[in-house]
Amino acid sequence: MKKFILMFSLFAGILSLKAQTTITNSIFLAPGDTLVRSLAANTAGVTITPPASNAQNWDMSFLTTDATLFDSVRFASAGVSFSSFPNTEIILPVAGFGQGYVDVDASAMTMVGASIDLMGLTFVSPFVNTQKLQTAPLIYGTTLNDTHTLRFATHVDSVQGLRMLIDQLGLPVSPDSIRLSINGTSELIVDAFGDLTLFDSTYTVLRQKVEVINVTTIEAYVAAFGSGFWLDVTNTIASQFPIPLNDTTFRYDFLKEGSKIPVVRINMDGTGTSIRDIEFKGYNENTAVNALELKEITVFPNPAKEQIAVNCTEINETFNIQVVGAMGRVIYKSENFNENTVQLDVRELPAGNFVLLLNAENGKLLSVKKISIQR
Repeated sequence: MKKFILMFSLFAGILSLKAQTTITNSIFLAPGDTLVRSLAANTAGVTITPPASNAQNWDMSFLTTDATLFDSVRFASAGVSFSSFPNTEIILPVAGFGQGYVDVDASAMTMVGASIDLMGLTFVSPFVNTQKLQTAPLIYGTTLNDTHTLRFATHVDSVQGLRMLIDQLGLPVSPDSIRLSINGTSELIVDAFGDLTLFDSTYTVLRQKVEVINVTTIEAYVAAFGSGFWLDVTNTIASQFPIPLNDTTFRYDFLKEGSKIPVVRINMDGTGTSIRDIEFKGYNENTAVNALELKEITVFPNPAKEQIAVNCTEINETFNIQVVGAMGRVIYKSENFNENTVQLDVRELPAGNFVLLLNAENGKLLSVKKISIQR
């Protein structure tokens, strides 16, 4: 009986230890979130510990903010293909070369469609099978296995010079259309938990291993017998396409409740055996604006009815302006400003509270200001 009680106590202790950390959808990215990351110059002090069912301690306090990277999560409405996916919130990379439109709800971040720029044209398509990027809640042992499929197709005569190029390749068929087919698999598993020490603090985290494999094939459509079929011509035509046909991502995310970015992200090489680089929180969450080095601007009057003056004397480069409303929808935008004071006519804008964004030409976020329009 004593042995049973002892075993039960140990089992209960392990269960309580495993359940001590639960992460909700507070980790989901939202429109306008700004990621502040720093690239570690030296990864020699980091090793990948094996999966563990007991609490771990990771000491990465030696990481330093020697090369700071800024990456603002873009509103889906800022994408050129947003009209095709109007219910999405943010844009993220897809398969190494495209823009993916992501729907964020209470339980998942899901990529539902994508666009790519190829040969001077923009190709847009929904996913045949959507891609789950993240789910919640997370506890130790949470696993997600997912498959996704994305296809871009175009008639060969819709792209200038494409038919001539195909003829030169000597394909066994003369196609009517060409299709890029991206087939992927994702595996996400929370394989460890514990405390992670960074230079500014110690965080209680879950470690999530993420593996995403995308394989792109090139297919030619041949009309035959009143219908037709798709023929895989990847080996013949691949060298002519300026995109990667195989994209494998391995990484480890150390996630903390309430933080929209990983405390630490370890990016691995394509085989998942060597560390490629490390990203980490290079700032204290309470001083995020200072770490971003956002420029101070003033807006007058605010609230406004007809005109607003944006004083931006701290900005010494050409910038673009957007006014963003609910759900990240851009209701006003204008480009190529370099004045110290910019006058904006807001008479056509609806009444309400909005966010004024100033971005550099390369997309970097320069400043943010809340504004109010009255009628």
